[in-house]
Amino acid sequence: MMDKLDAAISAYRLFEEKTINARQVTGVLPEGDYLACKSELENFDLLLNCKDETREVEFKLPSESDALFALDIDDLLRAPSRLLTPPKKFYLADIDYLFFEEGSNLPDLVKGYIDASLFASTLNDISDHSLPLAPKAIFLQGEKLELSLSYSSGDLSVLEGLEKFIFDFVKADIHKDQKATIIKGVLIEMLKNNEIDRLTVSCLIKRFSEFLERVNANYQLYVSEFSFDKIKEQVESEKFEFTLKLNKVFSDIQNQLLAVPIALVLVSSQMKLSNGLSFINMSIWCGVLIFGIFMSLLIRNQRSTLNAIKLEIDSQWNSIQTKHKFVAGRLGAHYFNLKSRQRTQRLFLVLVSLIVSVSIAVSTVLLLYNSQSLHLYKDVLHFGSIGGISYLLVSLIWIGVSMSLVKDKTQS
Repeated sequence: MMDKLDAAISAYRLFEEKTINARQVTGVLPEGDYLACKSELENFDLLLNCKDETREVEFKLPSESDALFALDIDDLLRAPSRLLTPPKKFYLADIDYLFFEEGSNLPDLVKGYIDASLFASTLNDISDHSLPLAPKAIFLQGEKLELSLSYSSGDLSVLEGLEKFIFDFVKADIHKDQKATIIKGVLIEMLKNNEIDRLTVSCLIKRFSEFLERVNANYQLYVSEFSFDKIKEQVESEKFEFTLKLNKVFSDIQNQLLAVPIALVLVSSQMKLSNGLSFINMSIWCGVLIFGIFMSLLIRNQRSTLNAIKLEIDSQWNSIQTKHKFVAGRLGAHYFNLKSRQRTQRLFLVLVSLIVSVSIAVSTVLLLYNSQSLHLYKDVLHFGSIGGISYLLVSLIWIGVSMSLVKDKTQS
């Protein structure tokens, strides 16, 4: 059955020439359709003026909640009430589209408008106060938040997951009040890191996936009887403790590292030229060698400590991912920094091993240099290199074995 909107659309489509002024349209109808179309406009009280001799007709565009003729989507959005509640039936002249019921084959522009109006009205419903003429929703959650519900055609987009959000967090009876509190808290959080110093529905449309993620994450924390701030505080505390442990791994051997240059000064100043391997030179060299062995044991001990700390960090991170998977991504940076620090400390220990190796190699070279019977260039290089390289190879083998053991423990 035809209504006034259908009559207006029919006339608008038939016009051979038309001009639009405000909410009035003037045009010329085809000769064969003039009388019927004129009669329909008169029946629905839309006809303003007509000239039979030229078939020129002027009529007003219907603008009601159940029959709206809009030139485009911006024309539709001019009324504040339509930002929250779509007309039951409306026509968009620019795309020649008639909307009369929701379906799955809506154009993206129309679907975006339906989603935006539903989202805005939902936020308006859960607000503490609202200003319908603005329109604006006011939330009171520890602090006051004024949310503008205005948006334009350029803000419209299809909001995936909106219906599920409304079903789960607005219409569901379980934890109804707590869910409303969570939504308000998320809005205040998003305002703090918004590009502008106020929050609008158009901003939320652009950040809708982030909004859903935050609401779901905070609700999961509530269900688990945790808060994100509490978990973050716990993680930061543990990060501080892990950082102290990692720093202690290197600081514990800093004093011993001072002995490396002292040992080289001792070797270079106390060794004397002799015919062959003298007792004094050998004693000094053996002292350096024993120092190198003790340093090797100390470095291995610190490396084992590093491996143990790494296992603790991995265990803690796995626990966070299992228990609080919805917020794990927001805490990952803390554990990434810890692992980066652990790798840096491991490189420091490798560097210390290299320095000790060079120290033993230099001591061996000085020993051979001061033993005149062995004072041959090739022999000095040969034996001196063997001493340091042997120590370095043993250290590298030990590193490989240690990393393999840690990997096996992690996999098990």
